[in-house]
Amino acid sequence: MTARAIVGYFRRHAEASTAAGAAFQVPRPSDEAMRARKKCSTEIGKGKFEYSQALAEVISHGACFHHGDLIPRDRKLVEEAFRAGHVKVLCATSTLGTGVNLPIFRLIFKDAFQGMFSSATYISQETYKQISGRAGRTGVDDRGESYLIVRKDGKNRVSRAYLRELLVGRLGRIVSSVVVGGVLSRERCDRLLLEMLATAQAQGHVMDENTINTVMESTLVWAAADEGKQSEIAALVERSMEWLATNFSPAQNEKRRFHVTDIDNSPMIQRIKVDGREVTEVTQLGKAVVASNMSPQEALLYMKDLNVALNQGFVTGNHLHVLYMCVPLACTQITMNKTLYGKLLAIVSKADPVERRVHEILGLSQQFLVLAAQTDNIKPGKADTERQKEQARVCQRLYIAYMLYNMILGATTTRIMNDFCITSGKLLDSLKEDVERFGKKAASLCRSMGKEVRSRCHH
Repeated sequence: MTARAIVGYFRRHAEASTAAGAAFQVPRPSDEAMRARKKCSTEIGKGKFEYSQALAEVISHGACFHHGDLIPRDRKLVEEAFRAGHVKVLCATSTLGTGVNLPIFRLIFKDAFQGMFSSATYISQETYKQISGRAGRTGVDDRGESYLIVRKDGKNRVSRAYLRELLVGRLGRIVSSVVVGGVLSRERCDRLLLEMLATAQAQGHVMDENTINTVMESTLVWAAADEGKQSEIAALVERSMEWLATNFSPAQNEKRRFHVTDIDNSPMIQRIKVDGREVTEVTQLGKAVVASNMSPQEALLYMKDLNVALNQGFVTGNHLHVLYMCVPLACTQITMNKTLYGKLLAIVSKADPVERRVHEILGLSQQFLVLAAQTDNIKPGKADTERQKEQARVCQRLYIAYMLYNMILGATTTRIMNDFCITSGKLLDSLKEDVERFGKKAASLCRSMGKEVRSRCHH
């Protein structure tokens, strides 16, 4: 049996990082292990990321953390050190259950929840089985151990019925992510095809129509469908491929003054001839969408806003415009109603010249705000017209951007909660995490788009 490598499962990055720093002292390692730790620590410490110094420090003591914010190089260094046995304790988030293959002997769940704050829910049986199944790797250990820490009372208590179902209950039916609510999702199919093509291309392969169809016939969504449903899937794939290859012009709303550029008007895939056969190649935009982890539709909406900012200029007199660009396109934490529209209207009415320039670039309509402040019928995704839907999205993102802007200016949490009708500090923290997560997606999208976007964003 190998050395007893231990992994702790945590719900958030900060918890995993802190726990790694407080990990118990393992027996003194060999000189070889000490040299390997020092080398790994030095390499990671060269980074200028938020976690770099903390990770470099804990890894020198035989512990480390693993989460979605690690760049590929650092993730690889951490995993190699763990596989080699130089690191004995690993504190991780749910990234542990997504294709990470490590020689784990003992796995400890800190609690029975996933998600944070108001969005926290009991860990699902599927997630628990997926992560706990990492303990006891075949060919490395003859067994593995998994522990779940629960509380019988207090805020995070769990019931016996839940534990029984979690540990010994029958697993539910596996459903493809392409199916949403029993219906095939075009948006999910777009993302699936784009990822499939980009992955193959990164490995030096390009796919023709027959190869694409063959791969699709190996997917879960195809295997779980009857003959009639398979015909529907084939038609969906054809529509998705056509959409990815043609895209659409962002100049659909003249009032927003979209300037058509190569940045957001190019297709995500294109058909080219290779050795006499027609194959599908992923374009720079398509690669950027895959790298950003956005859906193709979400990425295009974001590129519209970016296109406007690039053509009219980012407003750098304050942080408002940059904060707006980091707010998710569809934020579920805040639901706009006439009260919130009214508060936004009051803020906009008192805006200084720099802020008014931001409103102008965003295409904000004060007339819409006045109307929305008088009725509860206008919400993102539920407005009467496309113009109203777009305005509702702009208002929601601007409302959140102003909230964050006030925090930067030094407003207290209590003041923010009162001024912006936030019901709890946990909701505010969750909102900040959502913005941080989306901001990283947006940065990845721009970074992957190449020199043109990066240079224009810099200027």
